[in-house]
Amino acid sequence: MARRKRKPRLVAVHWVDAHGTMEEEEVKPTNALTFGFITEDADDHLTISGEIFEDGSHRNRTAIPKGMIRAVIAQPMRLPVEFKGWEAS
Repeated sequence: MARRKRKPRLVAVHWVDAHGTMEEEEVKPTNALTFGFITEDADDHLTISGEIFEDGSHRNRTAIPKGMIRAVIAQPMRLPVEFKGWEAS
């Protein structure tokens, strides 16, 4: 399914993940890093996709609530020529 093409932004997202268990062990939040492309920047969350395609579609998505995000670190990259149709946004 084709989607609107925006220039993909490769990032590393440092965030705190919740932890739950049914066992009698200590539970506490844990730090996490997710690497991928920002494919949605909503008011309350970022969606990071691990794969993008030249037609603008994407998959392997993780939605991270903004209240759990500690840092978004841009990763420099150069797109392959097949992605030249992506918008410069």
